[in-house]
Amino acid sequence: IRSGLLIRYEDSDDWVITAGMAGPATQFNLIGYSYGSLLAAQTANSYARKGHIVDHLVLVGSPIDGAFLTRLRSHRNIRKVVVIDLTHVGDPIYAGMPQSELVKAVPELTRTMIAKNGEGHFYYGHVVPDSSARWASLARTIYESGVR
Repeated sequence: IRSGLLIRYEDSDDWVITAGMAGPATQFNLIGYSYGSLLAAQTANSYARKGHIVDHLVLVGSPIDGAFLTRLRSHRNIRKVVVIDLTHVGDPIYAGMPQSELVKAVPELTRTMIAKNGEGHFYYGHVVPDSSARWASLARTIYESGVR
């Protein structure tokens, strides 16, 4: 929990995923869900600061800090930031939310995590009868944003 609360903000390279940038590619895309979205954001920020072009940064169910999100969206080396909030399925987490709201959301997140019924923040995270359709829909949404 501590690292999840800290990593919401622009940070140093301590939280960066370093494997994967072996050479030039048609597109350099980073996609993350929940805590993974925070790692993807930190990684995109690190690569962009070093002069690499990040074509798409896709944040799904991300509790990222608003100021950090704004900086990512305005960085000249990050071409497109796509935010996919899950508030329409009951997720109390959304990109840009203040820390106080995130802390208040912990009981609801705990309840839905333990229930394992694919509700709210765990809409894509728990395997439920219609998971395949959910994942296919998410993949279409990401594809339609330009990720190839």
